[in-house]
Amino acid sequence: MNSPKLYEVALTLIPKIGSILGRQLIQAFGSAEKVFSTPPGKLRSVPGIGKRISDELHHKEQWLRKAHNIIEQCRKLGIQITTITSSDYPYRLKEIPDAPLVLYYTGNLEILNRPAVAIVGTRKPSGYGYYFLDSFFNDLKQYSLITLSGLAYGIDVYAHQKSIDSGIPTAAVLAGGLNQIYPPDHIKIAKIILKNSGLLLTESPPYTQTHPALFPARNRIIAGLSDVVVVVEARKKGGALITARLANDYNREVMAVPGSVFHDTSEGCHLLIKTQQAHLLEQAEDLVRLMGWDLSPASHEEKKLPALSPTERQIIKLLLKAPDYRMSTEALSLHSEQLFPELYASLLQLEVKGVLQAQAGNSYQIIPQWLPILKRHFTDS
Repeated sequence: MNSPKLYEVALTLIPKIGSILGRQLIQAFGSAEKVFSTPPGKLRSVPGIGKRISDELHHKEQWLRKAHNIIEQCRKLGIQITTITSSDYPYRLKEIPDAPLVLYYTGNLEILNRPAVAIVGTRKPSGYGYYFLDSFFNDLKQYSLITLSGLAYGIDVYAHQKSIDSGIPTAAVLAGGLNQIYPPDHIKIAKIILKNSGLLLTESPPYTQTHPALFPARNRIIAGLSDVVVVVEARKKGGALITARLANDYNREVMAVPGSVFHDTSEGCHLLIKTQQAHLLEQAEDLVRLMGWDLSPASHEEKKLPALSPTERQIIKLLLKAPDYRMSTEALSLHSEQLFPELYASLLQLEVKGVLQAQAGNSYQIIPQWLPILKRHFTDS
């Protein structure tokens, strides 16, 4: 096996190369494969790369063997792999600077194209926390979105369960290998998540034992995958507040549920609200209004695709094959063989129809909410 995926998995195995440095190396040399074939002296021109790391990269065969073994394990276990250079890698996660180079998953990855609400909180909630989620999901089920959480005890697992009960797909981000669900008590609900069009996701290869250092790393993925993070009950210290602060760092919205001033599980939420790190959340309508979402059942996924001209269809086909579903106008002109006046007119029409949005660098990108229907429509085109 000699694929980009093999080299990207191998890159994640090298000590001292984390998500940020790994991404810098790929950007500097064009691909993970080229990183492994670059001379040590040139590698050390990248800040953070010293002799130790360049020497490890020089011994690429051992890392490729290990990566091959991981990919084989995934194949046998039914675990899928996506990498940061793949077109199916979650688009929101690509926006954060420390996005994982590799994700391992089972289930429906495409649900991550929908509006996403992360729900986090204490592992020991009060009856008030459970009651709030009952009411919240009763109102939330009318909208077309997904939820995210970490499959932990307390608020996390209850949010997953309420999502399932409400017919809302849910994604669980784990802090260990997918073949060793943690905590073991939640193996049953993990299976139910998958049966209900959900997703299990991690950056850890199979057989990775869960340990404390993996939880903050897991929390950054939850924050990065979400549009908004909801903190239901939390103490002043803990994973829920870490996730909220990461979400703020990533320019995601954060909302917190107020509670009793006499209960310690409300302290974290009140702190976030008082310090203007979170908006106050009392009901689902507050969230939808803050985000400015049109999430009625007639959502983007359910809308009919507008009529498209031959040139517009050609543009969409090109964008569906592009990284991040995005291309510059120059690249679109080259690959479509269209003259600029006709190309610009078609791009403008697609923007008016709400299918594309203009991006920096004179480029255009498919609006994420349209991806599922465009992929279905153009699969056999």
